[in-house]
Amino acid sequence: MTTGSGNVFEDLGFPDAAEHQIKAGLVGQIADIVERRKMTQAAAAEVLGIDQPKVSAMLNGRFRGFAVYRLMNFLAVLGSDVEIVATERDPNSPSVRGGITVRGAPGQESSRAKRNTRIRADQKLKPSALVQVIGNV
Repeated sequence: MTTGSGNVFEDLGFPDAAEHQIKAGLVGQIADIVERRKMTQAAAAEVLGIDQPKVSAMLNGRFRGFAVYRLMNFLAVLGSDVEIVATERDPNSPSVRGGITVRGAPGQESSRAKRNTRIRADQKLKPSALVQVIGNV
């Protein structure tokens, strides 16, 4: 048995695996809202200002064409507050690099969002990615 890295995109050899992991967490939050509101993909498309096939692709894991900022905007359009909070790591931490987490508001996290969102500190991150993204739904 082989133990995974904690990032399925890294395990599958995707370039920019950490970014894909962040996008997956944001899309998980979007999917949770759409599901909770019992929205059709057509209704979600109208609210998000994109066509239904793009909503379908995004919700089915094909989100390469969506920038992280655009996904955060989708959350805002759906009524979520999206906060980016940068915190300095403990200087005694064994890791030099920080990490990124995408999570929903307490009590509103789905297993889908929890499963997709933690980026390990030793993964390759862009310098601007040393933040914590929190979507308050």
